Amino acid sequence: AKQVFYLSGVPRSGSTVLASLLNQNPDFYVTQTSPVLDSMQTISSAWGRLSANVLDQDPTQLKNILRGMHSNAYAHTPASYIVDKHRAWPASIDYIQDITDIRPKIICTTRDISEIIASFIILIDKTEGVSYIDRELIESSKPINTATRARLLWEKYINVPWASLRKGWQQHPDCIKFIDYTSIVNTPDIALADIYNFLEVPVYTEHTTTKLKPMHENDAAWGLPGLHYIRPTLKKTSPPASDILGKELAEYYNSLNLEFWK
Repeated sequence: AKQVFYLSGVPRSGSTVLASLLNQNPDFYVTQTSPVLDSMQTISSAWGRLSANVLDQDPTQLKNILRGMHSNAYAHTPASYIVDKHRAWPASIDYIQDITDIRPKIICTTRDISEIIASFIILIDKTEGVSYIDRELIESSKPINTATRARLLWEKYINVPWASLRKGWQQHPDCIKFIDYTSIVNTPDIALADIYNFLEVPVYTEHTTTKLKPMHENDAAWGLPGLHYIRPTLKKTSPPASDILGKELAEYYNSLNLEFWK
């Protein structure tokens, strides 16, 4: 039987490149952003409203259906270990444990919030035409500048996965393994060994930091071209956050101490 693990974390923190690295292991199948959790939760929320289910309801039927979805979602791959990627896994630990009766193991990538915001802004500046961030600012009659972009990014696009991660960590710290962006790009062998040890699976020693393969994420759906682009060779190329945000704004986000994983 396949073992299913999970990949999550805050955006722009290296989860896509980590997935590409793990996929070099022939025993692993790591997904791009997956529809499995959303599909299961859609069934869960609709179950009580389905007319065919009103009478003579067996209390185990819904759980059996959800468990079947979860266990058969990757029947198409011969890999022994599945790593399903979704930002909401940390906030869904009780849900997935109730369905599978297994204590989940979630790999969560992290990065300083100021660096995440700076990374987004670099992408926005490269976008041809108006990015979805700038469009939202225009529609809400706000000026387009680094500070307004940063605030919108934090409040709407970073905060939700950050809150999911915090909830998982507060309630079930044993289920979560933090892997920081800097360790992925600077010491990938150590980061990968940490992951294998956390998952309690054999360590694969043939990883290479060159010839990395893309993860085929649908960046058009997110409205930011290059959001999940992976360079073929692993290296840190991003400048310090203060170079992009300015010293004052970078220090402001650093002063909020949002990095609870440290």
